[in-house]
Amino acid sequence: MPVDRVNHHPSLEFAWYRFTNDMIVEFQDIQLDVIREYSDAPVTHDGMPGQRTDYEKLFAGLDYMSVNNYHSFEAYDRIQSNYDRMRGYRRGYHWLFETAPNNSGGGRKGNTWFLHQPDGSMRAAMWMNFASGGQGLMFWLWRQHWAGQEMPHGAMIHSWGAKAANWDDLAQLGEELKKTSDFLMQNPVDTAYAAVFWSHENLKGLSMEEYANGIKYYNDWTYRFYRPIADAYIHRDVINQGVDISRYKLLFAPLLPYITKDLRSRLKNWVKAGGILVLGPMSGYRTEEWTSFTDHAIGDIEEWAGIEVTSRIPVGTKRREAEIPLILDFDKELVINNHEARLWSEALVTVYGKKLAVYKNGMHDGENAIIENKVGRGKVVLLGTDPGKEAYQTLALKYAKEAGIKPLASGDGEVVIVPREGKEKGVCIVNIANKKKNIKIGNKQYMDLITEKKITHSLLTLEPYEVMILKEL
Repeated sequence: MPVDRVNHHPSLEFAWYRFTNDMIVEFQDIQLDVIREYSDAPVTHDGMPGQRTDYEKLFAGLDYMSVNNYHSFEAYDRIQSNYDRMRGYRRGYHWLFETAPNNSGGGRKGNTWFLHQPDGSMRAAMWMNFASGGQGLMFWLWRQHWAGQEMPHGAMIHSWGAKAANWDDLAQLGEELKKTSDFLMQNPVDTAYAAVFWSHENLKGLSMEEYANGIKYYNDWTYRFYRPIADAYIHRDVINQGVDISRYKLLFAPLLPYITKDLRSRLKNWVKAGGILVLGPMSGYRTEEWTSFTDHAIGDIEEWAGIEVTSRIPVGTKRREAEIPLILDFDKELVINNHEARLWSEALVTVYGKKLAVYKNGMHDGENAIIENKVGRGKVVLLGTDPGKEAYQTLALKYAKEAGIKPLASGDGEVVIVPREGKEKGVCIVNIANKKKNIKIGNKQYMDLITEKKITHSLLTLEPYEVMILKEL
């Protein structure tokens, strides 16, 4: 049995992770069988962002999705992906099961940390849940503990019965839900045709073998790859490897060292049928036993994608001052400024593919960094490195356009924009930043269900943490 004080074989660690995860799922499913013998009520339990437990397996037997979000206001941009992930499981709806109305606190030291400090931030964080398809939320907790663990934890009412901070925001949220809940319930989140892969197995894998020094799956996946897509306002789901991908037109697969045999096969057929796959960086190079391939760097994908990896240099998350920066020179058609390559550097070759970026110096000087290749009616775009947020966003918009996916808006980032469609159409907008944001949405007329004001212009200036629930007129 692997223990922390010993540097074990990574294949053993990976196998042990799978075994212990399967035991957790088995234990849960025994309880589900007992509960369902006596009740037909829907069953779920809370999940935490960034945990190594494989939620693809854990939630397979549950009736709906739920998530806990304990993040300070500075990290709302990281929280957002969790709601896209809840939708990606395709259970129809989700709940925010735990969050604090003000501050969190407890642990072994009984310390505290702020969650929703600026005015209006808590309300905006809760609206992020409802805007993204959530149908409920619960605060931890109603009345602050008067004894025991977590006495410092924030609550809606203090232990002595007085209303706690953010009470007025809670009351405002309640009034706004009264005005908007019918619209939200009757008009679910519109179908997404783009998706980004998330993987608990790869979270585990990269925690035991960073390869690119300093990598942290949740943070690096979010800020390097998810946020450029979200801030380009490409409507997307976050999906796991077992999801049916047939409805999607555009898939992003970053930080996915282990790609299952089943998904490899389905991706091949999906691309040949017309899908566009943006693969990498750091994807496809580990087998199901967390070992290297011995025929190709990323296995059979190289054969059907028509792109070969010839060499690899792990760059890491931070370049030392003495190290030579690897600079990317992009194809002029992309209109992207030269940028430093990040995380790692794979040298790519192709016979028929289009070369989108080349390394300018270092050990891969003159080698290809990004290649696009047609496969059947679709395309594979292989990223040999992290090209930076600007470049990744430009590539995301380029391939979204090719896939026929129109962005929901343009302008400043860090705004949650979610289309709703059912009996009526509309869009939910939440500024999750503590600063003004300017965005441009489609030229349609809307009614803001919160303020009951008519919106006739496409240019919107959003105040910090402003929320708009717009029904199309």
